[in-house]
Amino acid sequence: MLSHGEAAGRDGVARGLRELYNKLKDGELVGAVENDLAQLVSAIETRDLAMAGRMRDKIVRTTTTGWVQGGTWQWALKHLIAAAR
Repeated sequence: MLSHGEAAGRDGVARGLRELYNKLKDGELVGAVENDLAQLVSAIETRDLAMAGRMRDKIVRTTTTGWVQGGTWQWALKHLIAAAR
């Protein structure tokens, strides 16, 4: 599933998760995005991967221009969902 080779892919996921944690810690993700993240986590926990995918798509639409660069927190969400499979 990792697209840039295993080591680079792992590094990108780690960077993305650090970015996500920092944004949550600093209060940068509030309101609808924070709620959508909570729903995504809940969907992953219950293995409702269809819902998790829909929530990630919604998060991407509301926090980017639609394109997600590798190594970002939005990109890392895709890999968290894949890992739940």
